[in-house]
Amino acid sequence: MIIAAALAIYNYQSTDPKLLVYVISCFFLLAGLVMTVIVKTKKYEDIWYQGRALAESCKTLTWRFITCSESFEVDMNTENAKAAFVKRLKELGNEFKELNNNLNAKTLTLPNISDEMLKIRNLNMQQRKEYYIQHRIEDQKKWYATKAEFNKAKYNFWFITIIVAQSIAKLSEFVLDSENAISREHTLWLAQKRS
Repeated sequence: MIIAAALAIYNYQSTDPKLLVYVISCFFLLAGLVMTVIVKTKKYEDIWYQGRALAESCKTLTWRFITCSESFEVDMNTENAKAAFVKRLKELGNEFKELNNNLNAKTLTLPNISDEMLKIRNLNMQQRKEYYIQHRIEDQKKWYATKAEFNKAKYNFWFITIIVAQSIAKLSEFVLDSENAISREHTLWLAQKRS
């Protein structure tokens, strides 16, 4: 759409390039419209948000299982804890049924409970706590710090991009107005000279 707008503001002296520019502008505008309709109907954003919700729910459930916390306490025997974990995973799967077509089939065939999960679950409380702090809390702090820096850089990039685009638009407007004024003055001068 930006390309179409940029092409449309250029002031051509002859009509031949104008027709080509209008056709190209029309193509870009139609392509933008088609892409907008596709994005709206496919609901990629909704799928992404639901996928994030499912992933975070599974991650929380996994941390609870391996740290022997809520619903998977240490006094629960391993088989009962495993059964409760798998049951809750199935419940989550049912809550997010609309994602089934978008999930990776290979991932879905992996075991629900890995040997590493059981190994961590069998650690003593202090070791599980240290593991949780290092691999969950510190990892999250690092992820959010990195994401904040990334978003700050993107913010600065788009701020500068908008300022530059607005400056170019104003400059283009000034040039077009100046060219039109010069053309009018030239036409008036020629008309006065002929009289």
